[in-house]
Amino acid sequence: MMVPPEIRAECGFCGQNIRQLATAPRFIPGGSTSVSDALSYSGRMFGASGFISQRRIIDVSGDGSNNSGIPPDSVRDRLVDAGIVINGLAILNDEPNLKEYYAASVVGGPGAFVLVAENYESFSVAILSKLITEIASLSGPAEWASADGLKLITAALGR
Repeated sequence: MMVPPEIRAECGFCGQNIRQLATAPRFIPGGSTSVSDALSYSGRMFGASGFISQRRIIDVSGDGSNNSGIPPDSVRDRLVDAGIVINGLAILNDEPNLKEYYAASVVGGPGAFVLVAENYESFSVAILSKLITEIASLSGPAEWASADGLKLITAALGR
């Protein structure tokens, strides 16, 4: 899901739209995965947005490694050289080693990280953790082991 910068700039974005992210249906165009195409497209969107920001972050969430298009590491390197950070959320449902693949070939830049959703059912909690980690400018993944952290997540998801 591409979220335009003007919407992300609204301070209520996460609270208002987290349910939409959590309940969005999976979309598989043609059944292939092109992480490199997604990265290229996202990088172009920064130039087309008309906005200048201090932080430029691409979020990649997926359940598969690149199996279409060029390998993603060259695109990642070009984007990181341009000052863009790429974070990842690997859904391990179909590829148990996807976290390692994302770490080696997809994410990059200062403070970049990979979070994991063990399966599709845990994706909504993982994506919320990822968004909060980025918004809070943490250098690594947020820990949600505390009762307060769990309350925050469940409240945002309306559960």
